[in-house]
Amino acid sequence: MADAGRPRSGRTPNLRWRGATLAWGDLRASDSFDALPARPPGAPLGPFEATRQDDRAATRALHAGRLTAGRLNAALGFCDGAVANRIAAPGRGGVPGAAQASVVAHLLAASVRSPGDPVPDAPPRPCAPPSALAARGIGAVRMAWGGAAEAAGVASLAAALEAAGSRVREVGMLVVSEEALKALLGDDPPPLPPLAASPDAVAAHAAPRAAVDAALQGGNPVGPAGDTIPIWLEPVEVKSACPFAAARGGASGARFTLAPRPPRDAVPPAVVPQVQLQALAAAAPSVLVVCNAVGGVNVFRVERDDDFLRAMLADVVSPWYRAHVLDGRPVCPGGTHVAGGAVSALAAAAERVAAGATFVAAAPAWAVADPAAAFLE
Repeated sequence: MADAGRPRSGRTPNLRWRGATLAWGDLRASDSFDALPARPPGAPLGPFEATRQDDRAATRALHAGRLTAGRLNAALGFCDGAVANRIAAPGRGGVPGAAQASVVAHLLAASVRSPGDPVPDAPPRPCAPPSALAARGIGAVRMAWGGAAEAAGVASLAAALEAAGSRVREVGMLVVSEEALKALLGDDPPPLPPLAASPDAVAAHAAPRAAVDAALQGGNPVGPAGDTIPIWLEPVEVKSACPFAAARGGASGARFTLAPRPPRDAVPPAVVPQVQLQALAAAAPSVLVVCNAVGGVNVFRVERDDDFLRAMLADVVSPWYRAHVLDGRPVCPGGTHVAGGAVSALAAAAERVAAGATFVAAAPAWAVADPAAAFLE
């Protein structure tokens, strides 16, 4: 993937290499994407689903006291021990129990907010220079690449869905309603923290699934959606493959190598809890998982699985929440998750759901002509 004569190893990866990343501001200006308006300065919280996720002050207020999809694996015990290694969960390998304890502290730290509440001031997020990220190692580089590449993955999907007459929309936080929990768990659901999810986007389809998928796969176009009311929605989750790896030998002083990977050919099991919560929060039948890489994109569909959701919420999250948040039992470093064998059973269910994901289509990666080198030296 690198230009001839360009170095294939170095100390500081270029997180904008090959135009593989795209700013959200540029995506919002695209005709193929329906953007949310910015919140006026000083305005209170508006509808959660209509609040931009990069509005840092509002997003921090929205997340306060809520168990969101991004923290879900930690609460499930999926970041600890053998289970974490089994499903290759991001964040594994840290101090056992630390991720769980961090979520407990988050749930106890602040009250849950509602639309119309004032937005506390939030200092601008410090922008770490590439050299600082590189100094933290390959884990920090991968995380930074994944965040920077989200808009590019959404842009690739939006371009591909035009033939299907679908629109890709920006979305904020989707809150799991009490009605949704009662429909899933019965009229007297077990104690649970406030639940929410923030997909990277939502696809609004104006044609049946078969027609949408056929158009994505190069069949007959459905035609532009225009102002047609969508007949179904799917949350969109982007997972981006980082094209850099930790150097093992090679050039003197090099800490990273250029190792572009193709898009994933399967949905990782560790993604399943996140996308299932998104489906529940969006009242959607499925979620599109966009496996994004600099060389292309693979789009998969994960069906909503109510059996998995019931096991996740009733058998694992609820006893964990009761023990560590409501009853105040500390998380013991290295100790067994309070849900015991239910965690291992849920990991097996996540593997089953991931294996059942459907490959929908391949699409070109979003890219621009980019003469920049892969390393900043």
